[in-house]
Amino acid sequence: MIYSSEDFKRDIHQIGLKDFELKGVVQGWLFVRDQHDRSEIITLSYRDYASHSFYIDGVSVEIYFNEVESIFESAAKKIKPKGVYHNTTVQKSLVGAEGINYKALETEINSSSAFSTVRGEIELLIKNFALPFFEKYKTVQNVFEESEKMAIGQMASFIGQPLPFRRMIIKKLCHDLNYETYCKKFEEHLINTSSKDDLIFMKFLRELLETGLKSEE
Repeated sequence: MIYSSEDFKRDIHQIGLKDFELKGVVQGWLFVRDQHDRSEIITLSYRDYASHSFYIDGVSVEIYFNEVESIFESAAKKIKPKGVYHNTTVQKSLVGAEGINYKALETEINSSSAFSTVRGEIELLIKNFALPFFEKYKTVQNVFEESEKMAIGQMASFIGQPLPFRRMIIKKLCHDLNYETYCKKFEEHLINTSSKDDLIFMKFLRELLETGLKSEE
């Protein structure tokens, strides 16, 4: 009996998470929980073969903070930043999480019984890593305090790209005393590297942060 995409969809639905809505996207399933100030998302990425064989490629989490992203999007509507940018504030891949049987996660899913082998590891990832991630980063202030302890390489995989601009927003929202110093150094870097488009966007974003936030006070 062929294991169809509908069978796979049915089995994914069985995972079930309280307060999360399941949404299908290209090569993935999203568990989404909307809070008053943010959206919390668990992504199950997969690949398929001839629509009757599936493999889980990875599990990741992300948080979209309305306050941060509304400012970024307002700037991007006026002046689109150069390069690819992500529509998320913070994120984390759960590849390599401790205590997870990744061999089981590599199982070919061609039946509901095969899916049950994978399901146990997915549920462990969600329980032990995804949900604690959401609990740890409930506010932009939590993100600011934790990210400022990170090396740039670690921060780059944590804060959504483009990192420097989102970091500007986060610093300003959290009243970081080093905000002005950061902006000046960032501006100097863009001038020295002849990043004209990014410099224009940076200046516009800075103006938006100054005037927009003042008008709300």
